[in-house]
Amino acid sequence: MGREAVRGWKRICRKLLWRKKLSPTEREERRATRSLVLADMQRQIGVALSAIEMGDFDTIGAVACRLRDDASNYDFGRLGELGAALYDTVPTRDIRTARNIAQKLMTYMGKTIGYYLS
Repeated sequence: MGREAVRGWKRICRKLLWRKKLSPTEREERRATRSLVLADMQRQIGVALSAIEMGDFDTIGAVACRLRDDASNYDFGRLGELGAALYDTVPTRDIRTARNIAQKLMTYMGKTIGYYLS
């Protein structure tokens, strides 16, 4: 009975975790979509840096929300965390911390783009 139960659990796990393999066209489409999303996120970080220089926290908050949400939707965990950290600087109006986080975002974005383009 023990082996039967283990086989049953293996079958259930296989069915739950099974993913259809993507065709080459679908893989290329997904890669292109991620590249476009990353380019848009990089542009948004540039907007955030400009807003930080001008002290416009409304724009910083809007861009940080977009970065956090887009990053989580496309499974870029670290970018989402940094976007959330940038959003957390808005209520305190902390320019220095916001600038440091935005620079970290830009650095990490460069690494992420390099990874996806290689």
